[in-house]
Amino acid sequence: MAIPIRTGRGNYLLDLVGDAEMGGDLVVLQLKLEHQGGIERIVFRCRIARVLLESQLAEQPAALVERLAPWIVQEFEQVREAALKSIRTERQPYELSFDRDRAGPF
Repeated sequence: MAIPIRTGRGNYLLDLVGDAEMGGDLVVLQLKLEHQGGIERIVFRCRIARVLLESQLAEQPAALVERLAPWIVQEFEQVREAALKSIRTERQPYELSFDRDRAGPF
């Protein structure tokens, strides 16, 4: 389920792409930000340490996306620029990581 977010660049939808990767001590989500006017689509990965999550939340990728949405709104420009740069220069999706040192919204 896509979550609408408002940014300085307009309205976007934040959505999960494919299935979450549930492995060991990490949950990895592939996410997309898509401008509702269709002018931009940005894909990036989000790695979340399980130690930051309650056990039931780790098994619910849609709930994780909901929890990330307000943080993405707050950090939108930085995430957008890093994701675009990663695709252009490294030819791979940007990877955003949350762990004990950088807990983000968790």
